[in-house]
Amino acid sequence: MEEVRELYEGPIQKMYQSSRGFCSAQLLLDPATYEALSITVWENVGCMAEAGEDASYRETMSGLVPLIEGFPAVSTLELACQIGLPPGSNQS
Repeated sequence: MEEVRELYEGPIQKMYQSSRGFCSAQLLLDPATYEALSITVWENVGCMAEAGEDASYRETMSGLVPLIEGFPAVSTLELACQIGLPPGSNQS
């Protein structure tokens, strides 16, 4: 699990942040089952597709290959709503 986190916070973070249209990414880990879920948010599906075609994207993501069993499931979903803290909220 630590290897996945290190890749995500290192080369994967840099690659995402240099990709046109990238908004955010979250990595969810279940230490009990060793399952991981990565959620990325893009300005639009075209930007996401463009990033996926880039050689640096494929090279960066190839670092995950030895850590994944089988082929990862990939889904493209549309954001229906988003809830966040109100502006100025200092909730911990």
